Amino acid sequence: MQKRIKQSNDVRLSRLKTLKARDDAMQGVLADCEAKLPSLVKDASYPKLLESLITEGLMQLNDQKVVVKGCAGDEKQVKAALPAAEAAFKKFAEKESGAEWAAGISVTFDAASLKEGVGGVQLTGFEGKITLNNTLKARLDLAFETFLPKLRGALFD
Repeated sequence: MQKRIKQSNDVRLSRLKTLKARDDAMQGVLADCEAKLPSLVKDASYPKLLESLITEGLMQLNDQKVVVKGCAGDEKQVKAALPAAEAAFKKFAEKESGAEWAAGISVTFDAASLKEGVGGVQLTGFEGKITLNNTLKARLDLAFETFLPKLRGALFD
């Protein structure tokens, strides 16, 4: 009986070690990806990405009065991307909600930059009640959680 208990405990410990090693490998992949985020901000295509992030956030919030904050160091780029993103949102809003509703859209920039995050924006709507974090780190975390089963399958199967 003692021999079977020891064997069962050994098998359980072996499984736990395997799971821990897999988790460490997955966290390593995430850390490698996070380390590459600053290079995206320096890329020439970053202003277009920023415009897309703002437009997407505006469409998700779907509010007339939205405040946009940029990550520290991105303030000029966020301000530059706002007019095009607002125009794209107004065009979308005209189709979805009508021209009268779209005419009341106001997207403003908040000079207080985000303390954390590398690239991207944070949008606040509905009088500060809803905040949408559309930073590159938040997007990476979302993609990591969404594709975790596929990543595990690719790495360990």
